[in-house]
Amino acid sequence: MIMPVLFTKLISPQINPQIIKRLDLLRSLRKNLDKKATIITANGGYGKSTLAALFIDQYKIPYVWYNLNENDNDPFNFLTHIAHGVKKQFGDIVDEAMGMIEEGCVEWDLLMTALFNEIVAGVNEKFVLVLDGFHFVESYQGMKEMLFSFIRYCPPNIHIIILSRERPGIPLNKLKFNGGLAEFGPNDISFDINDMNDLFRDIYNVDLNFHDLKRAHEYSEGWVLMLRLIGESINLEAGNMPASFEFNINSAKEEVFQYFNDEVFCLFDEDQRMFLKETSIMNYFNSLIYDFLKNGSGSEQIVKELLRKQAFVVKLDNEGEWYRYHRCFRDFLIDRLELEETPDHIRELHKRAALYFKEYGDGEGVVYHSINAQDYSFADEEINDAINFYVEI
Repeated sequence: MIMPVLFTKLISPQINPQIIKRLDLLRSLRKNLDKKATIITANGGYGKSTLAALFIDQYKIPYVWYNLNENDNDPFNFLTHIAHGVKKQFGDIVDEAMGMIEEGCVEWDLLMTALFNEIVAGVNEKFVLVLDGFHFVESYQGMKEMLFSFIRYCPPNIHIIILSRERPGIPLNKLKFNGGLAEFGPNDISFDINDMNDLFRDIYNVDLNFHDLKRAHEYSEGWVLMLRLIGESINLEAGNMPASFEFNINSAKEEVFQYFNDEVFCLFDEDQRMFLKETSIMNYFNSLIYDFLKNGSGSEQIVKELLRKQAFVVKLDNEGEWYRYHRCFRDFLIDRLELEETPDHIRELHKRAALYFKEYGDGEGVVYHSINAQDYSFADEEINDAINFYVEI
């Protein structure tokens, strides 16, 4: 049976002329082109696909683009689309592979061998293979072995760019240790203040003062989706009474909260959602705190899952002991917590958090959570202890 091919999956995204070319980032990608693969992981709205498309366009690199979704979780279907993508870009150089597809070959390893051999023999230039939406397929058990083999044995004239919302779960550490893998995460591709200034000035025709730029950077943390919504909010106010910049941020938050609800929060089960909501009361957290709050265990696995899914969680130390949420995501989680839980429950969470930080020796945490628990005597006690400690010194 011939597997149907949806050719629109092989079309790269069009580059919006209203885009900021971040040349330093593009040069960083170019520097790694001789490696076997580049992985770009971040949640939605960070511009992964746009970045890859800009990179290809900037350096005029031949490419095959494959937009993945849940229907591509079959090894044969995956390889069939790639064979058609190679044919589209380079012509009839994969005749053996195409013949095997037409004959209904179901052994993916044989098809992959034929495809790779024909690429080695028929393509005399370096090209990029973009796997856009890798998170849709790599978690399926039937795909893991094939994807690992695909990356491991991929011809040297192919550079694979993996775009994913999650760090791939297939074993790639050996490739990384051997210098064959480059990785870019949210911190690498987010906008800095200079990028933001270019975005607002060149795309939205707004010259923000340094205070407003700094405020936008602190809140968005360089997340381009948030920045674009702020810019659109500013443009909507054009010709009307100028709104405060804080108004523009709050206006953008409404749409961002909807995005979090539809694209991020829904990815987690009930226990994980409760973890997200209840840990949002803290400026920083770890798994031990939540186990203490709930008199339970198992939080470490939830934290690992949040990190794997790039759920807007930021590491605060190299050891991976302390974390915080992206500021905008934390506001969303607090909003959900206050809508879905009682004030008494939230105060009890703060009270338990204050007790944990007291045991941990974090006075700032004790005072913050005691005040939010409305346990002012406990906060006063901690402040007086700190004063007495410094007086004695």
